[in-house]
Amino acid sequence: MHSRSLSLLIGLLFCLPVGSKAQNGIEYSDVVELNNASGDVLYSNALVWFAEFFNDSRAVIETKDREAGIILGDGRFNYTAPSGTKYKDVSGTIEFRIKVMFKEGRSKIELTNFRHKPSFPSYSLGLITDSENYSGPKKSNMLSDKWHQVLWTDLRNDTSIGAEEILKHFKEYMFESLTKTEDW
Repeated sequence: MHSRSLSLLIGLLFCLPVGSKAQNGIEYSDVVELNNASGDVLYSNALVWFAEFFNDSRAVIETKDREAGIILGDGRFNYTAPSGTKYKDVSGTIEFRIKVMFKEGRSKIELTNFRHKPSFPSYSLGLITDSENYSGPKKSNMLSDKWHQVLWTDLRNDTSIGAEEILKHFKEYMFESLTKTEDW
């Protein structure tokens, strides 16, 4: 019986991936405390924020449900390859999932699933993860390992800047929309 358990254990060890580390997509979120604001008011204000921030909210919002207190969609912002990059085909957009939820007195915004969408699709570095080092497949023989890493670092940096800008703008807008009065 003992040798059978040992054989089973050894067999299981060969099934485990060796040297692999799970990589998670980068995620950003923020909770905005807005005392005394109803979920309906927050929902309505967020719809206006979507229209103003993204210019065409219909192109971004996939689902909206006032009763459930949720707006879900897909956003994007421009990405420009670092200067000095010979291959501008890696420029394009960074696309992401946006989810805004509401409760009485608070709202939460989540940005997830950031993906690189270059003008030349075969140069996509795909899901932007929490890994500091690019570990995906080489996208072109014309791009060295060094340039893959330069692009990866730049993509992660631009994702962080873009996400932080969205979170900041959302938070500021939600606060201001409750305190400003229209005088016209």
